[in-house]
Amino acid sequence: MGNHIARRINACMAALAIVASGFLIALTPATPAAAGGCVIPDPFCNVYNNASGYVTVVDDWCSSTDDPIRGDTWPEGCSGKPTSVAPGGVGKDKDGFLARAGCITSGYKMSGIFYTDVTPFSYDYTYNNGWWHRFHDDEYIIVESITCPRQIPPPVSDPLTAPQNLRVYDKTSNTITLAWDVQGGTYYRVYRGGTEVGVTQGALYRDASLASSTTYSYTVKACRWGETCLASYLAATTNAGSGSGSSPQNGQADMIGLYNDNTLHWYPGKGDSTFWSARDLGTANFKLMDFQDINSDGKADMIAIYNDNTLHWYPGKGDSTFWSARDLGTANFKLMSFKDINSDGKADMIGLYNDNTLHWYPGKGDGTFSSARDLGTANFKLMDFQDINSDGKADMIAIYNDNTLHWYPGKGDGTFWSARDLGTANFKLMDFQDINSDGKADMIGLYNDDTLHWYPGKGDGTFWSARYMDIAHFKLMTFANIG
Repeated sequence: MGNHIARRINACMAALAIVASGFLIALTPATPAAAGGCVIPDPFCNVYNNASGYVTVVDDWCSSTDDPIRGDTWPEGCSGKPTSVAPGGVGKDKDGFLARAGCITSGYKMSGIFYTDVTPFSYDYTYNNGWWHRFHDDEYIIVESITCPRQIPPPVSDPLTAPQNLRVYDKTSNTITLAWDVQGGTYYRVYRGGTEVGVTQGALYRDASLASSTTYSYTVKACRWGETCLASYLAATTNAGSGSGSSPQNGQADMIGLYNDNTLHWYPGKGDSTFWSARDLGTANFKLMDFQDINSDGKADMIAIYNDNTLHWYPGKGDSTFWSARDLGTANFKLMSFKDINSDGKADMIGLYNDNTLHWYPGKGDGTFSSARDLGTANFKLMDFQDINSDGKADMIAIYNDNTLHWYPGKGDGTFWSARDLGTANFKLMDFQDINSDGKADMIGLYNDDTLHWYPGKGDGTFWSARYMDIAHFKLMTFANIG
């Protein structure tokens, strides 16, 4: 490591002067391999590309801070002009570089007197968006490698074509979903009005947070390694109605997450599968939690089991806050959910005990419940209750200990039809809720690596392919409209 960094220092430094015994002694290191006319270090030769792929750079920064800027294209309206530095080349008088989506960009930043402060970096943006990173005139950026393990498919022999059959798959007042025919070994860059809004390998892209009754121009580029791309074009108009707005709106599913440090946070939903920034709800030493209106006042309540197995009900105020807890007794549940499963308009409590017996407690509609009804043995790892086939009856969805996901269609009387196997789901947390306001229950799963994914519901008990949402260090989570 030391020899490697020393070589990089020599490659970026030229004539230096140091003081020794009262005299200035000139040192003449090796000329950089990719000097491009830069013989001595100066603020105008500050990006060295030792990687095998191109590096996108920009002059002039777009912010008064050094905070990274999200996006695979330089923000529209910002000063500066993006250009590329070829492998072995030098970027002169630049202010930022792009670590693009789907790739791991690694290297070193050098600063300080004689540029001896060497800071390694490795930006791993393997999903939706890249990030622009700033550096200063007295700093050097050396990009060592760019690997693209997810976004860039392996080379294929058939010729690249522009996206075929580009069309509007679905639209609402604030969303437009585009679809096209997928070509093997290809990824797709989606642009709205010249600004890149997403990158995908799939056949669908949903553009959200749009204005109602507005026409948008889209470009979809089919790309392969080396950024060889061919484009197709389409214009689409959103439906009439209110858009996503600029503040949380009632009726939209929110995300509530309990972090590993027992802090509870509320993320107000925008109604388009995205969420506003977190609001801190305090500390909660919960073992289990759910949010449901159990006293029939039209406001979501918080129901929680503490680590001592005491069950508490916090009546909701309808503004994301709650009244003081009401003790409902002891509940030795390892899983629980609240949902009207017998179609009487009152939220019921369903609890899975530590001995794997599943019980249903019919709700009275006043925050209390009738005696338990035994629903049998269930070797569930996770469970939830939601109408996922749009028949108006709550279904049971469960993951078994072997990570197989099953759907039990509800009969509307507290019982369920036989299981339908939905495949394998390596979730550590899951919930079912309509988070994109299309009237169909979606599946949201948190994997063991803390990546959160959204599977849009089709309304027939099945789901579209996963959309990556974010990293979430939750130990409990649920989706409900609490404010």
